[in-house]
Amino acid sequence: MLGSFVLAPSLFPRSRAASWNVHLDRQWHLRDIFRLGLFGGRREKSGANGRHPQHGRKYDYEKELRTSADLSVDPCDDFYGFVCGRWPESHPGQANEFTRLRSDILIAAMKRLELSSHLDPEEFSVAEHAGEALRYCLLTHIQKTEDFSPFYEILESFGFSWPQVQDGVSFDILEMAVGLALKWGLPLLFDIEVTTDLRTDNRTILRISKSEPLSLWVTEWFRKGGPRASFLQIPKVFDPSIDYPRMTNKLMEACVRAFQLLLPGGSVDTIEQPVYVKIGEVSTLSQGMLTTDRWMSTINRYFPEGINLGPDDEMHLLGKDFIWCPSSLRPRTGEWRTCWPTKSATPSTRTGWVLAHHMGAALSYRVLHEYESSFALAMFHCLNLVSEMAVYPLNWFLTEHHVTPEAWNTTGFLLEDVQKSMSESFDWMDEFTRNVALYRLRIIRHIVAYPSVVATKERLENRYGFLRYTVRPPFAHAYVLTKRIAREQRNRLLKRSMARQDDDWFSIPLVNAVFLPYYHIVLIPSSIMLPPFLVSKFPAATYGGMAHVLAHEVSHAFDADGAPADANGLYHEWYSPTTQRRIQDRKDCLRNMYSVPGNSSWFTEGEDYADSLGLKVAAKMFERHLSPEVPSGVAEFTNEQLFYVSSCFKWCSREGRANGSDFDIHSEMYRRCNAPLMEQERFFGAFKCAMGARMRPKRHCPFA
Repeated sequence: MLGSFVLAPSLFPRSRAASWNVHLDRQWHLRDIFRLGLFGGRREKSGANGRHPQHGRKYDYEKELRTSADLSVDPCDDFYGFVCGRWPESHPGQANEFTRLRSDILIAAMKRLELSSHLDPEEFSVAEHAGEALRYCLLTHIQKTEDFSPFYEILESFGFSWPQVQDGVSFDILEMAVGLALKWGLPLLFDIEVTTDLRTDNRTILRISKSEPLSLWVTEWFRKGGPRASFLQIPKVFDPSIDYPRMTNKLMEACVRAFQLLLPGGSVDTIEQPVYVKIGEVSTLSQGMLTTDRWMSTINRYFPEGINLGPDDEMHLLGKDFIWCPSSLRPRTGEWRTCWPTKSATPSTRTGWVLAHHMGAALSYRVLHEYESSFALAMFHCLNLVSEMAVYPLNWFLTEHHVTPEAWNTTGFLLEDVQKSMSESFDWMDEFTRNVALYRLRIIRHIVAYPSVVATKERLENRYGFLRYTVRPPFAHAYVLTKRIAREQRNRLLKRSMARQDDDWFSIPLVNAVFLPYYHIVLIPSSIMLPPFLVSKFPAATYGGMAHVLAHEVSHAFDADGAPADANGLYHEWYSPTTQRRIQDRKDCLRNMYSVPGNSSWFTEGEDYADSLGLKVAAKMFERHLSPEVPSGVAEFTNEQLFYVSSCFKWCSREGRANGSDFDIHSEMYRRCNAPLMEQERFFGAFKCAMGARMRPKRHCPFA
């Protein structure tokens, strides 16, 4: 039952924004961005990047390598020190090569926005409209504006007050959870989305998955050292009078059971076994807590006329426990008023705070402005928010003037070569497992820059055409409207035959590559098709950089612990017991190589495995195509030496040999450089490392 909406105007201003003028507010200058410290104090040099000199600096791979290397270090003693010893002093203000590349891309994007500030937005492509959305989000923080009205309009549509929620107020939390996901594209309790049926190439299905905003909110409270200061700033913006930590501790205590239901396996980071179920099974699977009729009537309310799900239609649950997510919200006795049988009105309180944290950077500059790195944080949050709105147009906007068609073609060729070389790496498996591994290798889907459905600008323009009228200031309105229109567009695809859309499953990392284990997809965004990963002038550097990155991602598909699902999104045990024992022996050896104590948790296991196997595969690719002893053209290195130098150079970092967090899933950068080399016989020969040197231990870990 819908209740009344209560708002305290003095505490929650609907809008306290500057006077918005679309054209005037687009006039802001790059020098102001640098003054505000948006890029961590790094000032841009003049120059060019590739074909578009006005958009970025020229990257000189040979110069970068020369200024980073410390040739006084013995490469057989510490290869990381040899390659990266002077990197911190030659790259002030940067954390590592990934952030360096990201900064170059973002600085070029800011220059592009500045150059376009006098142009007519009516003539823009959808990629340029995504750039405008980024501009408007940043303007919220540059011009110190705020507008809360979109936030409260969403809450008002579900009929409850917030954050001062009165006990006993009855509202339909199931309706709210489903509506936030299916109408607004805001999965605050769990996500429900029309997406590709992984078992086919031309059908859609309703998918239920965990809520990323809820997961992040819970994770923040259990973060080592406590929540970040910027996280705790949110309640000061929305309700300065509230004792947020005390309120949240009570809320957490009251809701611990519900959180366990909403987060499968009781862990924020756990994804349980995926499963396909018929809607008619909901009542049985939820033990009667949620009837099939109730579930169907709630979800069907958000689909266009003529589209209805029935008992025989299926859903894809990314974790079988997700059937408890909606059922836990509807006990058998009437409306669900609390998170569990308590007297506090916690479900609405929790949902409001999760939404506030998720949208905070879109609503008010005060969320971030008190912190020294406020504009770096603003860029981080704005990129995430705009990526939610239009992930491919944003990626295209950031990279289209940097990445050439030749780079796409090279990446595609390298991926094919990875498959060939990887297929030669399964001889240690028994015949059954090897045949399964070869099949899994054949069916991996590769996404190089964009899925085929948006592989051309024309298709991109058609798919995201709504950006032409949704992207207007202030940003919070543009964000909410775009999310709603995009979700409505997606809802119309239910029960329709359509081309497979592999981008249903992920957002695009700005500078990274990803293997998606439950979907059997390798994603290579265009932003990583640049130096120091792909270096067209020096092929040996490309094999040590880009080929290693690609082989690393494909290697994840053959980790018995990290890749249990097939291309249909279902779990299968595909390693035989014999091969399972063999791979465990290899991992035990690898644990020693990475200096992980035997009685400690090994959080980096999957990434260490992929680093090591990936380098083995990349080395095979290099050996097949390049002559090892030929001069590389970089310093005095041969091709083979440059291959290994490049494999390490991408890990250069400001932190050097500092230890990472106890819960990082990646090893420290210096270990990622050194450890995989300690099992490379050709590395020992290339740098003449004698037996017993630190980089040449007596025991090797055989992977292929």
